[in-house]
Amino acid sequence: HIYLSNFLVCLATSLTLLAAWLITCSLGFFLMGPMEMGASGYVTYVLVAVGFTASITALFTLVGSLSSNKAMTVIYTLAIFLILLLASSAIRLCEPETQGGMVYINREFITIDPTPNPLYLSGAVRRVWECVLDFLPTGQALLMNEVAIEHPLREMIFSILFTVMVLSAGYAAFRRKDIK
Repeated sequence: HIYLSNFLVCLATSLTLLAAWLITCSLGFFLMGPMEMGASGYVTYVLVAVGFTASITALFTLVGSLSSNKAMTVIYTLAIFLILLLASSAIRLCEPETQGGMVYINREFITIDPTPNPLYLSGAVRRVWECVLDFLPTGQALLMNEVAIEHPLREMIFSILFTVMVLSAGYAAFRRKDIK
């Protein structure tokens, strides 16, 4: 009960901060003009944001509950966040399928025919890396930042799966911890 209540308090706090951020940003968007994504797209993005907030909260609750040294807990959480962020950033799915364009040679612009990009991931490999990016909470955050969420339902399901997996692992480890 201690572990779950710790998670719920942290989640409530995180969702309160998320709501404050969303309200503030929404006011700014409405002052700038109509949004391109529409109300249903905005609600979808909010639901994905709630999902990855719960995932990150579950992960940091695990770290905070298992660490007895609170100064090291800060270092652990920052290190884990940076590792996940770097891992998500390293997944290169934004490469174009073809390369081409214009080149400036001898004071002239020359058009180059499009050629296949060797860095472009395609087929099953691309689908696997898309799932990895959607599974990681930092990957979802990066996709939201770029307004590039293509499969919101899959990301919400992955958020639930990630949260349940981390909470289960944390609960099992916390049960073995000697609380003083």
